[in-house]
Order: sequence, then structure tokens, then C-alpha cells
Amino acid sequence: SKIYAYYDNGTTSGGLPIQAFAPISITDGGATGSDIITVQTGSNFLGSIPATITQKMPQSSSELNVSFTGGFNPNDLILVSQGGNCTLMEVTQVQNAALKLQHNPGGSPTYNPPTSYQNSPSPLPPPPAPQDPWPPYFSGAKILNMGQLTISNFSINTNGNLQSSASQLGAAAVSQDLVKDIVSLQAQYGIAPAGGETVSNWVDATGSWAAPSAADVKRIKAIRLVVIARSGKKELSNVTGQCTNASGAVNNGPCAWNDSTANPAPVIDLSANPDWRKYRYRVYQTIIPLRNVIWADL
Repeated sequence: SKIYAYYDNGTTSGGLPIQAFAPISITDGGATGSDIITVQTGSNFLGSIPATITQKMPQSSSELNVSFTGGFNPNDLILVSQGGNCTLMEVTQVQNAALKLQHNPGGSPTYNPPTSYQNSPSPLPPPPAPQDPWPPYFSGAKILNMGQLTISNFSINTNGNLQSSASQLGAAAVSQDLVKDIVSLQAQYGIAPAGGETVSNWVDATGSWAAPSAADVKRIKAIRLVVIARSGKKELSNVTGQCTNASGAVNNGPCAWNDSTANPAPVIDLSANPDWRKYRYRVYQTIIPLRNVIWADL
């Protein structure tokens, strides 16, 4: 399948990489830093019933004739799919009486490309021959309403608080502290073999998994994460020592979880604080399966 998408933020414009479609992604924090987890959600995706196109949409058309318009609103993001192609569009106008959805180009920020870009883009994945135009869609093509796209980042700020920062198209990010005294956030991707659905191993977001290819994004079926909380009281003597995983990795702090040589856990290193041994810690861990990932055949 091929995914066609575009974004103009007012400064730069062009096609979106496949990573931009991942429902969840991890930014590795390095040897001693915490990871950042990015989650993308649509406000309406799980509760929407797909509409269908009722008349052919030419390749450069900004108008969709649809079976119904209920639930669609301006600024909603929609996915139009048919025959292995999937195109991301932004609704600019809803014509309820005429049963039409407009996705006009122009303005910023926008997910709607100019006609000139639609005529000669490079869709993902994989890169086809140059000048491959965006596809037309015919009667019966499905339209999935994602609603308003929210991008949320979870990280640890300089005050040692677990923080969320959420933003929507064209709006400033809103940040809030969730929990205080958090000293480490680490995460791994649970990946399955190509074409499979069962997680076979866990990987850090490093190397090729720092920016997964289109094929590898489809292999991500879950994430596993650990949050390390620190007590508010600093003890007079050392109360915490190093922890050695089954994989042989030595942690300057508690172990994330029981691991194996084949699937090593993230290494916890709290030594940036010279007094880390004088605090007590609690480890919270969980596995989050990814469901309803439409491009991963779930």
C-alpha cells in the first residue's frame, strides 16, 4: 500500500514521512537520559462510521461526494482509502445538503497540498518512480474520520516531574505536570516478524529503530515502559545499590524488569545525581498493546 500525505506549517512544507503516521513513537534519551514517548490520537476515529465516496473524485479535485456528512466538521482529518492507496486530507467545508466534503488547499497550517504538488509528489511507502501523481478515488472508496489530531509528548522535565505536552493543528502546545519525583522514563518497542502479529522481541529506539522504515513501523505491535519514582526523603546513608540484570547489564539504580540476553531491558542510570544511593525508589512497569492500527493489518 501507499500513503499520500502533506503538511505545511508555515515555515516548511512537503510530504510527511511514515514516522509521522505512527500512533506511538519513542525518542531515546541516551545512556543516562530519559526517553520521550509521543502518542498521536484522533478525537473521533474509534467512534466514527466510515462514509463512502459516491462519485469519482479526479486526482486534483478538492471536493468529495459522500454517502453522508454527519459527524464531519471543518479541520477534521480524514483518511480516504481504496485499492491499496490511502490519502490524508483536512476538511475545510462541510456541505450537508449537497452531501459534499471540501478539502481546499491554501492557508497555514494545512494538510492539503496545492494542485501542483498533487501532480508530482513522492508518496510513502515506498518511493515510486518520480512524478507519480496522487491517486483519484472512485465510488465506494472509504472515508475514515479521525477528527482533531492530538499529538502528546510524555517526558521528564528539569524539575523531575513527569510531564505531558499536547498540541493540535495550529494551536500552541499545552503542558502540565502529572507526577513529581520521577527520575527515569524508559521505553522499548515490541516488534513482530514481518507479516506477523505476535511480539518476538523488544528493542530500544536506537540504530535503525530510531527512525523506523515503513516496513518496520508496521512491525511495532506494543510498547513496554518503566517509570522510576524517587522518595522525597534523602537518607543520611546509602540505601540503594546497583542492580544487575540477567542480561549482565549493571544499573546505577533499580533494574527496569527481569530480562534476558536476547531481550535486554533498558539500563537505568541515576548517577548524574552523586547522591542517588541515598534515596529509595519504586519501579512501575507496563506493556501497552497497539490496537486498531489501520496500516498494520490489525
